[in-house]
Amino acid sequence: MNGTAHKLMGFFLGGVTISVVEPTLPVAGVVLGMAVLGELAPDIDTVNSTISLRIPIIPKLINRKFGHRGLLHSPLFLVLLWLVIGSRNFMGNVFCIGYLGHLVQDLFTCAGLPLLFPFDKKKISLFPYHSGGIMDYVITSILILLLLTVNQLI
Repeated sequence: MNGTAHKLMGFFLGGVTISVVEPTLPVAGVVLGMAVLGELAPDIDTVNSTISLRIPIIPKLINRKFGHRGLLHSPLFLVLLWLVIGSRNFMGNVFCIGYLGHLVQDLFTCAGLPLLFPFDKKKISLFPYHSGGIMDYVITSILILLLLTVNQLI
């Protein structure tokens, strides 16, 4: 998935959160920002991502140690992240919602995700397409439509 598709999903997830929580206007802006930041955060493990281009040294260190779509793209890491920041405050939860959105999007690329990391590093994919093209937006749009449908049912 490219950075723009991740930002689009983060913006949508932030918007859904705002519609549920109905915060004041300044807080709503922070919610959008945190959701987008959460969406971009997992790609700090690669040097050419949208988020990594702003902080060049950390991504190189993380990539050298874990590779791209390793630890930071695992559900276990998201659970640990939520225990550290999400369970303690609202903005941490919003960040984790964005992070989860990123993982769901990447699960639909041929590169997949290491769902059982660290026990098994094999990456699982639900849809065999290469990211970086129009399919990023098709998959993101489908996911957004599914979320809108579920949101209407609740």
